[in-house]
Amino acid sequence: LQGAAETEGQLVQDHRLLYQRILWPDHLPPRVPEVEKLLRLFDQLDRIKGKPVHVHFHCHAGKGRTTTAMIM
Repeated sequence: LQGAAETEGQLVQDHRLLYQRILWPDHLPPRVPEVEKLLRLFDQLDRIKGKPVHVHFHCHAGKGRTTTAMIM
């Protein structure tokens, strides 16, 4: 739609995809609640049988938080 602005979350949800935003400060390890949220998300994805699953991680530079989340 011309002139329409959507947040990242709205755009993903409009396409009936799962969107999960997990925040933690750059240059610091995630706090326990963020780790637990991410692990719950991975557990949900593990239960999806017979469906392709794509997980997209990103942060500002893509080398600190993104890498930490991918390793977990």
